[in-house]
Amino acid sequence: SEQELRIQNIIMDRLSKIDPLTDLYNHKTFHEYLGWLIEHQQSNPFSMQLAVMDIDNFKKVNDCYGHSVGDVVLQKVAAILLEYIGPDDFAARYGGEEFIVILTTKTFEQSYEIMQQILAKVADTPFAEMEGKSITVSIGMHDYTGADSKNSTFQQADDALYEAKNTGKNKIVIS
Repeated sequence: SEQELRIQNIIMDRLSKIDPLTDLYNHKTFHEYLGWLIEHQQSNPFSMQLAVMDIDNFKKVNDCYGHSVGDVVLQKVAAILLEYIGPDDFAARYGGEEFIVILTTKTFEQSYEIMQQILAKVADTPFAEMEGKSITVSIGMHDYTGADSKNSTFQQADDALYEAKNTGKNKIVIS
């Protein structure tokens, strides 16, 4: 029937935008949304920060405890992101153990504080599946200035992430 077809279309649309493990948006949806936000900036400027976050030493989690525990870790990190971001913000699983957060309508300082809270909460969360051990994350942040392209915005946050990982992990580096 027509109603069943509409429901199927809604389900298919959701499946094409959402990462099934974490229930966050997926890589493709992130790129579409970031492009839309940057286009929207031209006529209606607003503050926006991009954070790229990676779970530190995630391969060790999978190697020591198995992929099912790795999945639990990914799900918990996703839940922490959703706990701290607001309704105007956006979170996605970029791939593997990497996540993206777009923070809008906040000052850079407010967005940085949110990411600091996420960093601390992740580090303070014990995993029963890992004998009570916790994990850490590294974060690269970029404050969108209005002159950046979609690619340069992402690249600057990603470069800051790699600096965080290469200089000790479990911290935030600002581009």
